[in-house]
Amino acid sequence: MRTNQTVTIAPVRKNELRTAAILCFAIVVVVMGAAWLGGCAVTNPPSAATVHKTVTTVIADAGTVAIQAEQQYQAGTIPQTAEARNAINDLGNAYNQARQVWQQVLSAESAFRDATTAQLQACAPATTSPSATAACQSATATANADKVSLDAANASLSTSLNTLTTKTNSVKAITK
Repeated sequence: MRTNQTVTIAPVRKNELRTAAILCFAIVVVVMGAAWLGGCAVTNPPSAATVHKTVTTVIADAGTVAIQAEQQYQAGTIPQTAEARNAINDLGNAYNQARQVWQQVLSAESAFRDATTAQLQACAPATTSPSATAACQSATATANADKVSLDAANASLSTSLNTLTTKTNSVKAITK
């Protein structure tokens, strides 16, 4: 059995509507602001070209400082002390080490790039024969091993460049 009931809806006040609209707008602004700030906080990693340029610039700067310091030391324009001689020699050694490690990184990058290309070719979905699967697994293992080598070379380069920068700055302080 149905009865007729009347439901009365209380009228919405203008102030309540305005408050609700302002609250919704504020929430939207906060969410959009957070998304925008979050987007600004994320930075793109530098390109390989930028990294290569930075590394070569650091190494070249150290070489220039070492040559100038040696010339000034030989000319007697900087103190001819054991500390100055050791600082210049240490910079020369760090320079040679950084160049050697940089060459290792470049070789490791090349090997990894080649292994990745070989992996893409070996793992193409053209066939699923056992020999193709084995070739894909072998190429993947090689690419993974080359990636580990590249990561190790990059870590070594980072350490080497930090040492080189420290040694360069100490020699720059002597030559001023």
